Amino acid sequence: PFWLKHVSDQAMIAVRGNVSCYGCLLFLDRPEKLAKPAPPKSPPKGEPPKPPNGNSTLPPSPVKEKERPKDAPVDPAEVKILNDYAQYKRDGNNEAAAELLAEDATWQTIYSERIEGRAQILTWMEEESRNGRKNKQEQPWLRDNVDPSKYRREMKVTFPSKATHEVVQIASVQGGCITSIVIKPKYPALAVAIAFAQARANNDDDAALKEMSEDVEWKAWDGHVVKGKDAVRRLFREQKGREVKREGTTEFEAAQVNEIGGMFERSLLIERVDHIKVRSTQKLYIKGELCEMDPVSTADGKQRQCWGMVPKIVEVRVLLSEEMVDGKWVKIDDPDHD
Repeated sequence: PFWLKHVSDQAMIAVRGNVSCYGCLLFLDRPEKLAKPAPPKSPPKGEPPKPPNGNSTLPPSPVKEKERPKDAPVDPAEVKILNDYAQYKRDGNNEAAAELLAEDATWQTIYSERIEGRAQILTWMEEESRNGRKNKQEQPWLRDNVDPSKYRREMKVTFPSKATHEVVQIASVQGGCITSIVIKPKYPALAVAIAFAQARANNDDDAALKEMSEDVEWKAWDGHVVKGKDAVRRLFREQKGREVKREGTTEFEAAQVNEIGGMFERSLLIERVDHIKVRSTQKLYIKGELCEMDPVSTADGKQRQCWGMVPKIVEVRVLLSEEMVDGKWVKIDDPDHD
């Protein structure tokens, strides 16, 4: 599908000079900066080499950065704590699971909410369980590939919203206790969908637009189509003037998703000032786009311009599914809907 292309034609940029690619980052160099300096002249035999720029001392040799261990072995004692925690959660024993947490442990949810303290986390766990939260397809604990001092596992979670997401759970263990747990979306595109939904719920137009491509296209349920961030911003203002309610009744779930993008759907309730009420399906199309990133410092103390792939919303579609007619919901393909 077009939204899952690695880089669209619009994302390509014209550059002068050399382009070096490392993973998903592009480093741009000007040709004039790549000219090699003339090699220094060798000192007369028996004389020590002169320091550059007339300094009285030679610069220290660069210290090679110590590489983080790859595939570092797990600590059996720490893994046992994490496995016991996971088993208690599967058994529905939140109290026993919480006992394995440090008194001042922290928990960060997939929605970036932060819960502090064992007692508060236990209260939150109990409420989530009552509301139907379940873990599924739990994978074994492994060393985190970003911070080897932590552990991570992948799994699916059905949330109280009834949405099921693929997530990564990252845990820290110190002194025989779990000190922190962080839940993150497995795929970056899901993080974009969640951030967009939160921004819309908070009426934060800037935050919602931040998740969008410059050339985003918005197709409304009434046939209205706009293109570009500025046009979408105007659409947001118009919606606030003609709508008394616009809220998601379900959470965005992935219809298709992978490392470079995805398509997400949710149900949306819209009520206008002219008393029109509709239930609709909102779809987000997300793909990676080439965007300018913060400069990167190099070993020689200089900064280099770089570009990277960032997931952005490229299209929003709102499809009408039901309308309130004479006090009852009527599907758009129903004969009663004219």
